[in-house]
Amino acid sequence: WWSTVQDFDEEDEVRRCAGIVLAQALDEMGRFSESEAKCRELLSVHQRMPEPDTVNTRYTSHILGQVLLSQGKHVEAEVVLCEALSKQRKHLGGDDPGTLATLMSLGNVFLAQG
Repeated sequence: WWSTVQDFDEEDEVRRCAGIVLAQALDEMGRFSESEAKCRELLSVHQRMPEPDTVNTRYTSHILGQVLLSQGKHVEAEVVLCEALSKQRKHLGGDDPGTLATLMSLGNVFLAQG
């Protein structure tokens, strides 16, 4: 149902949200490459929307950063999470739980890098 970008109607917020949940579930099941692909697919859809910087876009970037970290792709994870953190601070503030979760993930990247 949600296996390809073509399945996502850009007007259908429910499907995009379900795709985010699927990406997160795949990450939690250790199916990192599938989760990474789903996150990138969702971000591609979000970028084509009239307002590409949404809560869902920032959350998807957060998940992608975590997935990249799980795969040992530390440099790429750092880039993705720094971008997500910057946008989250701008739109949500520094004390928002989502912003803090991304900050924690970024800290985990730095710990993994040594």
